[in-house]
Order: sequence, then structure tokens, then C-alpha cells
Amino acid sequence: MATFLHEFLVFLLLLLPLPSMVTAVNYFRFNTCDKTRNYTANTTFNTNLQLIFEALPTNTSSNNGFFNETKGVGSDRVYGLGLCRGDTSTETCLSCLNSSVYQIKYRCPNNKAAIIWFDKCELRYSDENFFGEIGKYEGGLFNFNNNTNTTLMKQLLNTMLDELIDRAAFGPKQLPTLPAMFATNQTSYVDNITLYVLVQCTRDLSNRNCHTCLENLIEYLPMTHAGGRALSGSCNVRFESDVFYDLSEVSLAPSQLLHITGKKKNSTTIIVVAILVPIGVLLILFVFFKCWCMKRKKATGRRQPFHSLHILSEEPLRFDLSEIKFLTDNFSESNKLGEGGFGAVYMGTLVDGREVAVKRLSSSSNQNVEQFKNEISVLLKLQHKNLVKILGYCMEEDEKLIVYEFVKNKSLDIFLQDPNKKQQLGWGKRYNIIQGIAKGLLYLHEESQVKIVHRDMKAGNVLLDSNFNPKIADFGFARMFNVDQTRGITVNCRNVWIYASRICNERSLLKQIRCV
Repeated sequence: MATFLHEFLVFLLLLLPLPSMVTAVNYFRFNTCDKTRNYTANTTFNTNLQLIFEALPTNTSSNNGFFNETKGVGSDRVYGLGLCRGDTSTETCLSCLNSSVYQIKYRCPNNKAAIIWFDKCELRYSDENFFGEIGKYEGGLFNFNNNTNTTLMKQLLNTMLDELIDRAAFGPKQLPTLPAMFATNQTSYVDNITLYVLVQCTRDLSNRNCHTCLENLIEYLPMTHAGGRALSGSCNVRFESDVFYDLSEVSLAPSQLLHITGKKKNSTTIIVVAILVPIGVLLILFVFFKCWCMKRKKATGRRQPFHSLHILSEEPLRFDLSEIKFLTDNFSESNKLGEGGFGAVYMGTLVDGREVAVKRLSSSSNQNVEQFKNEISVLLKLQHKNLVKILGYCMEEDEKLIVYEFVKNKSLDIFLQDPNKKQQLGWGKRYNIIQGIAKGLLYLHEESQVKIVHRDMKAGNVLLDSNFNPKIADFGFARMFNVDQTRGITVNCRNVWIYASRICNERSLLKQIRCV
């Protein structure tokens, strides 16, 4: 018994730091830049903007998470605003806004107006006065998981939002220690899923304008997803099926705050339940943890080698077309990385900040649905550092798109064809590139569970990362072989002619060696 109690206490100690660890993380989420109005360096406007950047982090964090200020006069005047999420500590607020200053300079260079959002803060500046004004909808983010009960969640979410928007706009404050114009709530519904909701306004708004701003954002919430947010320069709304705010800071906010009856009996019941339920849950978790450890220990001596067929049934992330358009700014020319025989490739940014490449097959491309599915199928079966990684895909309306990891230096042919870039490829790098390509092909031919011939091996299909490590890409016409098969017949050799093996073009035969 003493041993069990000791282990249980250790288990509790391991769990206790988790909330603070989770809430301490800050991620960039979204930004908007007004590229129609620009300033130049060494101007009075730039000087005033730098003063705003210096003032906002410290003053916002020391003024309960909100601060706005102006610098300069006339056409050189700059209006600036900082906002931290209501549950954020002073230290986290300061850190978040310092990161925002750095990122907004990088993402919106020389623009006279911009807004940037992190998980726990917002920073905004402009050459026009926006204080007290209701900001328009700027953009939204969503959880990639779909909602399992859309109708019920919409009803519940709308009810919660009505209450929270009223409370944020007109009070009372959620807790004396929390800022005004900030409110959260949580409610459980089907299958023990808990819905967490947060609303907040910048405190330069009037009560009525705060209410209107939040109401305007509701229609933009992606309620078919398990979570999402809508962003404006003067307010924001977010909901998730996982907790994302600091429960210790808003401890009176979850459902009790909205449904307090004032009866002593009910209050006592709530307190007892609030104490006993977490203890019971922790005991159950501990028992499961112990059983898992014992089972794992017994299996150590008889574990089988990892077999890649275990992952063949895994599905890649399927994106909606609307999500892809959001990632790529509606396939804007400024996001285009290049264009090949099968369509264009665009750069995008996921909600977690990762940069991705989106391959958009042109409607005139000869790659049909089956060939598209073939590329997805092949990539799913491959795990090697010299092969490009697929993150997701989209098949909607007439669009066929694949989302890849973003490889910074683009393709090898760019360096080989550009006299200036070619100088970056010393013999050491060239050797490493050749070696990496060979390793990737060897994996395809000999080491993967499914034998594969690329059939379009060329410099344009070799991507280089920031360290010039090669990654083989574009498997649209790859041919799979069974493990014991060394030769296959193909009826359709559509490689670029100069790279196709003669025997393939003449006899429609494939051999692995022909890729090299």
C-alpha cells in the first residue's frame, strides 16, 4: 500500500506542471499588411513607428494587457495598439508582444498599416486613427478536425456566445483580477466532449461597439470544424474542443459562473463534485498508466521489428478547398513558387506556423484522378529523409491539390541553370546532393516495402532544403512493384523524353535501374 501511495504521489507531481507548460507556449497565427500604403527608411514616419514598437510591449504588459498610443503629428503620425489575452500573465504578455514586434517588421516591411495575431496577443499600427472604431473581419483559423455533431454544436455555441458577448460588452467582469471586455466559458455535450469558448475586445471600444464587433464575427466562425476563431483588429472570438486558455486564471468562469443560483446546497454540491471528480479521474489514469507500463515491460523481449505496412492504411490530412484557398491567399501570384507541366506550386502557412507547398494541378494537365490518387498513395508509403513529405491533399470541385512540406531552396535545376546560383554549389555540396539522390533512389528500389520506379527523375524534381540536402519530389507517374518483382510492364511512358530510358520508350518496359 505504501508503495502504491508513493507511486501515485509521484504521478501527481508529474501531472501538476502540465497546465503551465501548455499555456506558456506562444505561436504566431495570422497577420494582415496594407501593401497599398508604404513608407521608406530614414523618414519621420519610420522613426515614430519604431517608438511605437518600443512602447507597446512594456506598457501593454504593465497595464493589465491593453495599451494604445500615438506618436508624431500630421501625415507622420502613427497609431499603435497592444492587446494580450485576458488570462495571460505579465511575463507572457511582454514576451508575446516582443515577438509580435519582430514578426510584424519581418512580415509587413515598410507598410503603413498592419495587424498581427499570436495565440496570446495582438499588435496593431496604422497611419490612420482606428481607436474606438469597430474593426472589420480580417481572417479566421480553424481546427482541421471536423465536428462530429454540427447541428448540436452550433446550437450550443450560439447560446454560449450570446451569454459571453453580453458579459464581455456590458459586464460584470468575470473575475476582479481579469480585464474588462474579456469572457470565457466551457460546457460539456455529446460523448463527453467539452466546448471551450473565448471572446475579447480591445478596450478602446465602447460597450456597444464591443458587442457589435463580436456579433459581426459570429457568421465567420467555422462551426463545421472542431474548433476555430474569427479575427478583427478590435475583437476576436475562439472556440475549441480542447482547453486553450488558462483554467487557473478563469476558474470561476466555466459554467458555474453563468448558472449560479445562490443556494447554499447547490454551492456545496458543486464544491464536493469539483474535488472528488478530479481525484477519481486521476486515480483511474494512474491505474491505466501502471497497467500500460507492466504490459510494455512484458512485451519488451518479444517485440517485432517495425513493419512499414502498419502505416499503409493511414490517411493523409484531407483539406477543404476553402482551407487551401485560405492557406495560399486564394492562390495569389505573390505566393506562387513556380509552375511546371502539371500546374503551379504555391506557398502557404498552416495554423501552427509551418510553411507548406501546395501543388495545384492545372485543368489542362493530363494527370487524371487515378494518377492523382497514385501520387498520394505512393507518398504515404514512403519515409525517408531524401524524399519529400506529404502533409495532405484536396479533391473538390475541379481542383486536385497536394500539400507538401515546404523546401526552402526550391529545385536543383534553378541552381544549375542560374550562373550566379551555380556558384553556391561547390563540389562538396554537389557530392552530398548526388549521394542523397542515390540514397533516395536506393530506398525506393530496394529498401521500401513497395518497390517504386520514379519515371520522371530530373533536376526539376529534386528539391533542396536550407542545408542543400536533396529531397526527391513529384511521384505522379511512379510505378509500384511487389517485393519479389523486379520488372514490370507499363503501357504509358509519359516522362520528359530526354530523361526517359530508351527501353521504356521503345518497349514500354520498366526496370529499377533505369531511374539512375
